[in-house]
Amino acid sequence: MALSQKRRIALYELFLPQGGEDVTEAFLAEFPTNDGDELVTKTFLRAELGELRTELAELRTEMAELGGGLRAEMHQLHNRTVGTLVGAMGVMTAVLAVLN
Repeated sequence: MALSQKRRIALYELFLPQGGEDVTEAFLAEFPTNDGDELVTKTFLRAELGELRTELAELRTEMAELGGGLRAEMHQLHNRTVGTLVGAMGVMTAVLAVLN
């Protein structure tokens, strides 16, 4: 929990007489000054990592599905290209035979 400057000063003044300046400053250093500075707990980190693992597993599944489809498309394109080239070579051979 981030402390406002007003609360930080109030706590400083409250603990200063009891613990001294070094102890009070060390105590207040454990509280973040901004909400973005909050410490991450192990529980929070584990939950986030769990969600990340789930998302990565879903992404891998999607990529595997796309990869299989892509492979099939590449094979079809290869077969069409080879068929076109063989046909073109046949036509060229026939044209050359007629010209000679």
